[in-house]
Amino acid sequence: MAEVKCETEARRGQRGRKKKVAVNVVEEGKHYEKEDGNLTLDNVNSYRKEEKEECGCQKGKAHYVEALGGECHDPKSLALSTLARNEKIASEDVNLMKCEEDFRKKLGKSERLEALRKFAGICPTWASKIMRNDWTEEELEWREAAESLKKEVMYRNQPQKAIIQEKYILVGQRMGLKSKAVFEVRTATISTWKQKFGWEKVEKAVVLVEWTKDDKQLKALVNLVEEIAKEVWELVVVPARMECGYDEVGGVTETWQKVRKTALNVEVVDLMTPVGPKKMPLILCDLKPGSLEKMMEYLACAIPGHSLVDRLRADVEDSEPKIKKHRAN
Repeated sequence: MAEVKCETEARRGQRGRKKKVAVNVVEEGKHYEKEDGNLTLDNVNSYRKEEKEECGCQKGKAHYVEALGGECHDPKSLALSTLARNEKIASEDVNLMKCEEDFRKKLGKSERLEALRKFAGICPTWASKIMRNDWTEEELEWREAAESLKKEVMYRNQPQKAIIQEKYILVGQRMGLKSKAVFEVRTATISTWKQKFGWEKVEKAVVLVEWTKDDKQLKALVNLVEEIAKEVWELVVVPARMECGYDEVGGVTETWQKVRKTALNVEVVDLMTPVGPKKMPLILCDLKPGSLEKMMEYLACAIPGHSLVDRLRADVEDSEPKIKKHRAN
């Protein structure tokens, strides 16, 4: 006798129970579980989707539930629903108007942007499509809306910058000074240092630079000065240390003078400028790192009358011991 095999899809002991699959459904900002079928990732190539095609979301068919109870399974449908709401179309006529060609041509960037923003919030696949700029030539208008959304998101989530609270600041390397008006730059981070700060309150900046012939280091310092110059009203470049031979000083000075042609608010102090009562070249002045008082005196010779000198002098006076001040009085 031939064997007969019988198969059944019955789930014994589970009568009355329905199998549920988690689906991204948004209604008034909440997620719900809803019955749905299997998942595929093959239908996320364009926004020209047939109704109820899967979006590729790993939790099932993501769709947006409108206030009136209608379901939108892709951003285009949601954008048209938004347009219908803005045009005050009667609820019973919305689905009809969404199929009317002249009405669909009214779809603008604001409706597309709102639809993309809502679907990106409930479906990782649509979010990925937006951030990867994955669009066809027929989707040019959607590409523009997606680029606007991406810029909005990137701007909102950019790293927070520390706002510089001083009007007059000193920027340099290896200074070893403690003052709210002094900012030290490390060689390893010189290319990105300026972007870490907010410069809204800074009016004038003084940058101490090493007089070096090293092309790589010199280029990095020039770029730093040009970047800071874009953020302030006035910038002065002051030589800090001579890292080149006497016969090379003129060539380095010429390189810095070229910066004035690209940044009109930049002044460069010549290393050979006569300073002080004896009119000695600035190159012979003593600049010792770690002493705020010595730095203030050096800058007073290099840039006399500058607002930063008065600012540092106030810090020097505040840092003097009270006993010393009392004896002086």
